[in-house]
Formats: sequence, C-alpha cells, structure tokens
Amino acid sequence: MEKTTVAVEEGLAPIKKYLQMKGYLVVDLRPGQKADAAVVRSIDINMSEIRAVVAEGPVIAASYLHPELIAEQIKMRVH
Repeated sequence: MEKTTVAVEEGLAPIKKYLQMKGYLVVDLRPGQKADAAVVRSIDINMSEIRAVVAEGPVIAASYLHPELIAEQIKMRVH
C-alpha cells in the first residue's frame, strides 16, 4: 500500500513530526511538490498555489487543531 503524502506548510514542525510518526510521507508545501493532502496554518493563503500541490485532496487549516485531529481528518478525507 502506497503511503499518503501530506504537504505541510513551514512552521508546523510538531504536526510534521506527528504525521511522520503515524506513517505519512510528509513533504514541504512548496511549488513543484505533489501531495494527497495539505496542512496549512490558516486558509488565509493563496489557494491557487496550494491547488498546484494538492489538486483534489483536502486542505486542512491547522489553527486551533491538535496533531491527532489533523491526522484523523486526513485519514477520513483521503482515498
């Protein structure tokens, strides 16, 4: 089974670490990257840039969410 790739915005190190611990392939959220889901600080960002990385998957705003809840949302919304 292929690992789910999650692009995580810079500055969210605790979330990156937790997702890696849960078995996700975690990459930086940047142009040229491809991922199944994205985690950003807030939705107040350029969504067209995010959609270049995550074409159809969920974009989850990390503000006020614990890493456990973010991982659960990815699990429920991807595939």
